[in-house]
Amino acid sequence: MMAFGLVSTLFDLMTFYVLLEIFHATEPLFQSTWFLVSVLTEIAVVLVLRTHLPCWRSRPSPLLLTATIAVGMLAVLLPYLPPTANAFSFVPIPLPLLLTSLLVVLAYVATAEVAKRLFYGHPPPRPAA
Repeated sequence: MMAFGLVSTLFDLMTFYVLLEIFHATEPLFQSTWFLVSVLTEIAVVLVLRTHLPCWRSRPSPLLLTATIAVGMLAVLLPYLPPTANAFSFVPIPLPLLLTSLLVVLAYVATAEVAKRLFYGHPPPRPAA
């Protein structure tokens, strides 16, 4: 977990930099965006680390895929829904920051995939057809 923890920490620091230095996020915007990026990276890494194969070549179970999509959509929507946004002091995330956050998550997935390949040393043998 050292390797994957370092990847996670690198992207945490990148997210902090983007929020503070590029978007000059206020505290509520920082918290809202940090929540979103945290949830999306955590559910994405589940899809990456569940298999030795590249994540796009191994389909998750229908239940895992449905749960992942549902949680991801809910995480994106929470800052825009008044009852939950108010309860957690979330604010709507502006579109440029939302898109940048999604790019950070995609970069995290790609980096975790590379780290997984390096960690295992080589791809596993393909199952016989």
